[in-house]
Amino acid sequence: MASALKRYKQAGVIRQLARGIYDYPRVDPELGLLHPSMDEIAKVVAGRGAIRLQASGAYAANLLGLSTQMPMGKHCSLPTPASFPITRPIYGRW
Repeated sequence: MASALKRYKQAGVIRQLARGIYDYPRVDPELGLLHPSMDEIAKVVAGRGAIRLQASGAYAANLLGLSTQMPMGKHCSLPTPASFPITRPIYGRW
């Protein structure tokens, strides 16, 4: 499998975005090589690691149709499951 991916990558058929994440490069006649959106990459990474991403802030309001504000950046949060309590403080000492 690794050798086939390496051959396709060297031939330019696929492009490696990160370790274990590949895509088919898209080329626009005017813009040239197009990169995948951050949403597409986040969905792949979340699916690969069994992680659930949740939109937050103005981005979430825009996705739900509650606001027409377009945020400068997209913010997602990783919910902490109840079965994984934080046993030590994140900052500082006990």
